[in-house]
Amino acid sequence: NDFISTFDTESFAIYGQLDSQLNTKWSLTTGLRVEQRSADYINSDGFNDSIDDTMLGGKLVLSYQQNADSFWYGSINRGYKTGGANTDGTLPDELRTFNPEYLLNYELGYKVSLLDNTAYIRTAVFYMDREDVQVKSSKTIVRDDSSSEFISYLGNAATGSNMGVEIEANWQLNELVELYGSLGLLDTEFNDFINASGDSLSDREQAHAPNYQFNVGVNIQPNEFWLINISIDGKDEFYFSDSHNEQSESVALVNASLSYLDDNYQVKVWARNLTDEDYANRGFYFGNDPRDGYTAKQYTQLSEPLVFGVTLDYQF
Repeated sequence: NDFISTFDTESFAIYGQLDSQLNTKWSLTTGLRVEQRSADYINSDGFNDSIDDTMLGGKLVLSYQQNADSFWYGSINRGYKTGGANTDGTLPDELRTFNPEYLLNYELGYKVSLLDNTAYIRTAVFYMDREDVQVKSSKTIVRDDSSSEFISYLGNAATGSNMGVEIEANWQLNELVELYGSLGLLDTEFNDFINASGDSLSDREQAHAPNYQFNVGVNIQPNEFWLINISIDGKDEFYFSDSHNEQSESVALVNASLSYLDDNYQVKVWARNLTDEDYANRGFYFGNDPRDGYTAKQYTQLSEPLVFGVTLDYQF
């Protein structure tokens, strides 16, 4: 049958921020945001739901300028994602709508310039406390003829936590060579989460949350007109979804570019994934093939292969 739905939303928000210079070295930033959001979802299956949420976010940041080269900060931030409705497919009523997610993020950071400002290091450690975590899940609905319908939807987990470290560095070795790199380490887990299949994911890592990501590269500039860049991007394996246990593989990609720089324009010849790696960025698990009796198995969506091109930027 034809399926028709409408989803109408209306939001009002107010935000204010106060920056206070406590003395020559200490400063304090406070911010507050209040949002009122209402939404109405109706579909032709007779489902009707109204959403009415008042969400509160804000931040408190204390920073310390130790000297001309060193800077410290500590922050507490509260953020949110609005709730909504899943409008696709023949989902059961209890999976149609989802609630807002709230996040408390505690962060401590340090930035320092080194070697007469030819190098810098930026570091941060953080802990995130997540409530009503919005998770992208999927459900397989078996039809009368034993075929299946696969539906992706957003739902809520109970709670979760993320913690990690981020490091970024840059070093201008000389007029010819610049080195740079970044590293992110991440540990995530769910608490008291039962997914739509009835499986407990408590203490399991969250989906699309690799334990590490990194980027290292070099810029070579033989003169003011030419710039050569070579870089490597990598990340660890991760769960594709919170609906099943399928995982990606770890990957490292090589990228490169050659640029000609002028006062008013730039021409860049570039290539991504130079070694033409095959790797998946999305993964699914369901039955779809009548030849094997619709036995559930993994299906993946691959990321881009070797891609190359030319980009022209002109500044008027």
